[in-house]
Amino acid sequence: MPRKSHHQQNAQHQGIREVSDVDADADAAEEAASQSRSDTSPQNQRPQRRAKQQAVQRLNASFDTSQQKEQKEQKGRKDGTLSSPLTSNHNRKREGKQRALLTTSPEQEQQSEDSDTYDHEVEDGDEYIDDLKLPERASVKVHDNDEAKIADTPASKRAKKQAALRGSNTSTPAKSPRNKQSRKSKTLRLSHQSKNSLMRGLLGNATVLKQSLDTWVNRYDEMDREEALCELLTCILHCCGNKGCIEQQHLSDLRAVYSDLVDQFPENMSQYPLKQTNGKFEEKALEFLQGLVDRVRSDILFDENFAENVINFLTLLSTSQIVSLEVISPVLCSYVFTRFFVAIGMSFGTLLIPVARSYGTESSNTQTALYKISDASNSVSRKKRPPNGIAKDGPREQLEAQLAISTERQQRIDTILTLIFEGIAIHRYRDVSADIRAVVMAHLGRWIVDYSEMFLDDKYLKYFGWELNDRCPEVRGVVVATLTELFGDEEKNQRLELFCSKFKNRLLFMLQDSSDDVVAEVIKLILQLYRRDRLDDLESKRPWSLCFAANGNVAREAGHYLAETLFAQLKDACLEDEQTKEIEHRLTLQTMIRFVGQYGTLHGAERYSLFVDAVWQHLETVQHWQTYLELLQQKNNIDEEEMQNLNEEISLLDMLVASIKRATGENTLRDDKVKPKDVDAAVQAVTKCFLKPLPQLLSKFAPEARKSRSLVQIPQYFDMEKYAQNRAILLRTIDLLRDIFLLHADSALLEECMASFYFYTSSELAFTEEVESIIAQLMDQVRLSISEIIEVEVPEDDDADETKSEEGYRLLASLARCRAYAQSFDCHKLDLGPIALTILSAAPTQAILSETLSHTLDLSLFILGSELLQWTNSKSLDAM
Repeated sequence: MPRKSHHQQNAQHQGIREVSDVDADADAAEEAASQSRSDTSPQNQRPQRRAKQQAVQRLNASFDTSQQKEQKEQKGRKDGTLSSPLTSNHNRKREGKQRALLTTSPEQEQQSEDSDTYDHEVEDGDEYIDDLKLPERASVKVHDNDEAKIADTPASKRAKKQAALRGSNTSTPAKSPRNKQSRKSKTLRLSHQSKNSLMRGLLGNATVLKQSLDTWVNRYDEMDREEALCELLTCILHCCGNKGCIEQQHLSDLRAVYSDLVDQFPENMSQYPLKQTNGKFEEKALEFLQGLVDRVRSDILFDENFAENVINFLTLLSTSQIVSLEVISPVLCSYVFTRFFVAIGMSFGTLLIPVARSYGTESSNTQTALYKISDASNSVSRKKRPPNGIAKDGPREQLEAQLAISTERQQRIDTILTLIFEGIAIHRYRDVSADIRAVVMAHLGRWIVDYSEMFLDDKYLKYFGWELNDRCPEVRGVVVATLTELFGDEEKNQRLELFCSKFKNRLLFMLQDSSDDVVAEVIKLILQLYRRDRLDDLESKRPWSLCFAANGNVAREAGHYLAETLFAQLKDACLEDEQTKEIEHRLTLQTMIRFVGQYGTLHGAERYSLFVDAVWQHLETVQHWQTYLELLQQKNNIDEEEMQNLNEEISLLDMLVASIKRATGENTLRDDKVKPKDVDAAVQAVTKCFLKPLPQLLSKFAPEARKSRSLVQIPQYFDMEKYAQNRAILLRTIDLLRDIFLLHADSALLEECMASFYFYTSSELAFTEEVESIIAQLMDQVRLSISEIIEVEVPEDDDADETKSEEGYRLLASLARCRAYAQSFDCHKLDLGPIALTILSAAPTQAILSETLSHTLDLSLFILGSELLQWTNSKSLDAM
């Protein structure tokens, strides 16, 4: 109810004081009448008559004053000044009693005394309640000492005095005002406790929550429904720290009382429940709401005022007017409360949808039963019908009544959902807060998906089309996820023609969205559009290039899309031609190679690793090692002309190495994590497939440095224990690696060769020392070659010349080998320091290739690091 101003409260208290004066006169008159009845002697009749006449005169004067005051109050209400309705009603009651006093006979006074005492008691209660600004039936907080305060009011003292007078004249015991007021105080206290029981349940555990809800439902069914509804609304209000109360008189106009409730927020908002429960209060509130809906879905939900009042109140609380706070930011507090109540309001609608669907299913089943009864009755012969021609329709009438109830309740829920949509969703979907917009669109999406009979309409879908342009990625992601679910359903897809025609271009453009999460969701949506034949050939290819995206989620979704489009078509073609599984794997692998060559040119050497990671979980061919081996061993498996144009063998080897790294967890471009058991399984599979054929492949591709660069990496992913059983294969592989190391000068190839040599020496098997000896002999040969070249002088070569001298090329290749060795092994034993010093000393006076100088500088750094390590170790040993 609206808050009274200071002048209005003064006027009200002044009116009460005037009525108290009238009560004093009335008490004096009653006392005089009582004395006249108790003492009828002639000497006492004259003073008694005179006292009675004086009391009547004072009553007439006060009656005139009361009439003037009532006229003044009526005029004040017309002019906008204050006059309390309860005070005016109180005065009118007093005036009626005064008129009755003037016309009451002495015999009737005794009968009116009992009722007068009860009236005093109730009116005092009215004064007490009005002083708290609450109606008569309000549930207010009564402290333990309130009963004493009420008993000490002037009205209670007068009631005691009259009871004492009656006790001296009659033998009938009088009703105690204190007992009456005590019972009223207990009622108020119980009402306050019940009003807090829902909040205690909301803040308590599951058992307390269940008990509080059950108690509230019983109270709603058995007692005053409006009072129980006020308790529920008050509990909702207390969730945000407001200590106000919703009373029955407020239900008729909640908007009018809301402005007063906003002013009742405490200054210190650190104690409101949304902040106290460590961010879990919203979850508890949703559990409370779920329990409430489960209990009201069969009866209370269809009450005339329940749903409307709850929805109207939640709509008011979601209007962002709570800004007058001091301790925390007003804008932040407003956002927290608004988001909470928007979520509660939309969740209430979401929880009602299963109820509406259940009634819809019940109506459908009942209608089907009616059809069966009608068919059965039509099939009965007329001869078997009753003589009057009317069939017995007892079951039919029951089904029709049940159908009417189910249909009516479903329509009732539809009306409630419409109220929520028009009161909350239609306003808050464009809220300044992105979280609130996301909450609204998420719940509205659930409505459309779960209750498509009502909400799958362009009236509601247009909001999703508009929100595709929302500035917040979270909102766009929620919208796209809902559309993906809608297009994924064949039945719902048929009702999206208009939406797709208007917003398809926008959806395709969102493949370039600034948010990777949104792009991943858009790829899922476009896949559904492809499955529903809503894309042409060019539109269906637009997500393919995203397989090379840096973001893992986007790349994997694009890989899934690629597998469902391009490679699915290839698989269908193989099934039509009745091709074997091996041929299908070959064709798929060739298609993958060509795809990377066409779409991955902008991503450099990492394109194979990026592509393999994108399709790893969607194409089994990418880890079918036998197919790789067959394509590498056979000569005519790839068209020679295409191999020359696209260099498919190089791509095939790069794809193989990228797949092996992905299987063993070495590919960390997108921070992929592989389980240890999967790594062990991959190592065993690669070893089994390539251990024996590897020497043959090394021999085949040894003359070509680019192909050998990928092939020499494969031994790094073998299980070394298998070599113990195949010593001949081990020695053959090492010899081929040594030949390739001495044959080429490509830095990347030399580094990979030394990495494989180091892998052989890092194991604890018996052949480790033998491999170390082979490597030592190899490096001695390289060092000797450098010493022979620079013994006389360092070869001179100009970078401008396209051709290099033989000595200059040999020096460059030997330095590259030493540099590759220094990267994997300790170069202290080779004593390369004098060689590097000789070359660097000749650089100022001779023309030396820049690449040669670069290798020499790198080698010098490795030498210095090795010497420093040796010196540190020697110092440590001396200290020990």
